[in-house]
Amino acid sequence: EIIEAMGGTIQLESEKGVGTCCRFQIMCKVPTPMESSLKRKREFSALEKKGHPTKVQMKSLPTKGPILVVEDNRINQKLLQKILEGGGYTSEVANDGKEALDKVMNSFIADGIVPFQAILMDFVSSFLFMIFVF
Repeated sequence: EIIEAMGGTIQLESEKGVGTCCRFQIMCKVPTPMESSLKRKREFSALEKKGHPTKVQMKSLPTKGPILVVEDNRINQKLLQKILEGGGYTSEVANDGKEALDKVMNSFIADGIVPFQAILMDFVSSFLFMIFVF
């Protein structure tokens, strides 16, 4: 009923023991960039009026020491660095767990201090990191 109310069509094909295929077609208007931008502004304004946060807020660590980003995807590396930079942090990148361990151990041995305020890594990298350390 909804598809038909939108001026669309729907097709169903079913074969016993195989499955069912459902296809539908509706016409949609693609908003212009200006319409899309205005809609987002209205949505954010409505959220703010209801008391919902609309901006990402980073809780500060006690000091703004460097943060090690362990990530193999270059786009994610750049994104995380920009987010951290926006929060006033410096960062360094390691492409994998082994490289992260090397950076930590080499800095620690050279300076005798823990080189990073925090280390950001995914589950797999953290698992490999633990294997190398222990």
